[in-house]
Amino acid sequence: MERDEQIRDARSEHLRAQRELESQLTAEAAETQSLSDQLDRERSRRDELKNLVADLQTQLADEQHSHSLLKDRWQEKTDAIAAVERQVCSMFDNTFLPRPR
Repeated sequence: MERDEQIRDARSEHLRAQRELESQLTAEAAETQSLSDQLDRERSRRDELKNLVADLQTQLADEQHSHSLLKDRWQEKTDAIAAVERQVCSMFDNTFLPRPR
Protein backbone atom coordinates (compact mmCIF):
# COMPACT_ATOMS: atom_id res chain seq x y z
CA MET A 1 0.00 0.00 0.00
CA GLU A 2 2.65 2.40 1.04
CA ARG A 3 4.55 1.70 -2.15
CA ASP A 4 1.45 2.26 -4.30
CA GLU A 5 0.90 5.58 -2.59
CA GLN A 6 4.50 6.62 -3.22
CA ILE A 7 4.15 5.62 -6.87
CA ARG A 8 0.92 7.63 -7.17
CA ASP A 9 2.54 10.64 -5.49
CA ALA A 10 5.57 10.39 -7.76
CA ARG A 11 3.35 10.02 -10.81
CA SER A 12 1.24 12.96 -9.70
CA GLU A 13 4.37 15.07 -9.11
CA HIS A 14 5.69 14.03 -12.51
CA LEU A 15 2.42 15.02 -14.23
CA ARG A 16 2.37 18.35 -12.39
CA ALA A 17 5.96 19.07 -13.44
CA GLN A 18 5.19 18.01 -17.02
CA ARG A 19 2.16 20.31 -17.16
CA GLU A 20 4.19 23.16 -15.75
CA LEU A 21 6.94 22.58 -18.32
CA GLU A 22 4.36 22.39 -21.13
CA SER A 23 2.84 25.63 -19.90
CA GLN A 24 6.26 27.29 -19.85
CA LEU A 25 7.00 25.91 -23.31
CA THR A 26 3.71 27.30 -24.62
CA ALA A 27 4.46 30.71 -23.09
CA GLU A 28 7.98 30.70 -24.55
CA ALA A 29 6.66 29.65 -27.96
CA ALA A 30 4.10 32.48 -27.89
CA GLU A 31 6.78 35.00 -26.91
CA THR A 32 9.10 33.68 -29.60
CA GLN A 33 6.34 34.03 -32.18
CA SER A 34 5.59 37.54 -30.97
CA LEU A 35 9.25 38.52 -31.21
CA SER A 36 9.49 36.92 -34.65
CA ASP A 37 6.46 38.91 -35.82
CA GLN A 38 7.94 42.11 -34.39
CA LEU A 39 11.25 41.39 -36.11
CA ASP A 40 9.42 40.88 -39.41
CA ARG A 41 7.61 44.22 -38.96
CA GLU A 42 10.87 45.99 -38.11
CA ARG A 43 12.60 44.53 -41.15
CA SER A 44 9.70 45.53 -43.36
CA ARG A 45 9.77 49.07 -41.95
CA ARG A 46 13.55 49.22 -42.46
CA ASP A 47 13.13 48.21 -46.10
CA GLU A 48 10.39 50.82 -46.57
CA LEU A 49 12.65 53.49 -45.08
CA LYS A 50 15.57 52.42 -47.26
CA ASN A 51 13.36 52.75 -50.33
CA LEU A 52 12.13 56.13 -49.13
CA VAL A 53 15.70 57.35 -48.63
CA ALA A 54 16.66 56.13 -52.11
CA ASP A 55 13.63 57.89 -53.62
CA LEU A 56 14.41 61.09 -51.75
CA GLN A 57 18.04 60.98 -52.83
CA THR A 58 16.94 60.60 -56.44
CA GLN A 59 14.47 63.44 -56.03
CA LEU A 60 17.16 65.61 -54.44
CA ALA A 61 19.57 64.91 -57.31
CA ASP A 62 16.84 65.82 -59.82
CA GLU A 63 16.04 69.03 -57.94
CA GLN A 64 19.72 69.97 -57.76
CA HIS A 65 20.05 69.41 -61.51
CA SER A 66 16.96 71.55 -62.17
CA HIS A 67 18.31 74.24 -59.87
CA SER A 68 21.62 74.19 -61.70
CA LEU A 69 19.89 74.55 -65.08
CA LEU A 70 17.75 77.44 -63.84
CA LYS A 71 20.78 79.12 -62.29
CA ASP A 72 22.64 78.84 -65.61
CA ARG A 73 19.65 80.30 -67.49
CA TRP A 74 19.38 83.21 -65.07
CA GLN A 75 23.10 83.83 -65.41
CA GLU A 76 22.76 83.88 -69.21
CA LYS A 77 19.85 86.30 -68.97
CA THR A 78 21.77 88.48 -66.51
CA ASP A 79 24.76 88.52 -68.85
CA ALA A 80 22.50 89.39 -71.81
CA ILE A 81 20.84 92.22 -69.87
CA ALA A 82 24.25 93.54 -68.82
CA ALA A 83 25.45 93.45 -72.45
CA VAL A 84 22.33 95.32 -73.61
CA GLU A 85 22.83 97.89 -70.84
CA ARG A 86 26.43 98.40 -71.94
CA GLN A 87 25.30 98.81 -75.54
CA VAL A 88 22.63 101.31 -74.52
CA CYS A 89 25.15 103.24 -72.45
CA SER A 90 27.61 103.15 -75.33
CA MET A 91 24.98 104.33 -77.80
CA PHE A 92 23.85 107.01 -75.38
CA ASP A 93 27.41 108.19 -74.94
CA ASN A 94 28.06 108.19 -78.70
CA THR A 95 24.80 109.89 -79.57
CA PHE A 96 24.33 112.51 -76.91
CA LEU A 97 27.72 113.30 -75.59
CA PRO A 98 30.37 114.42 -77.99
CA ARG A 99 33.72 112.97 -77.19
CA PRO A 100 36.60 115.30 -76.77
CA ARG A 101 39.11 115.18 -79.61
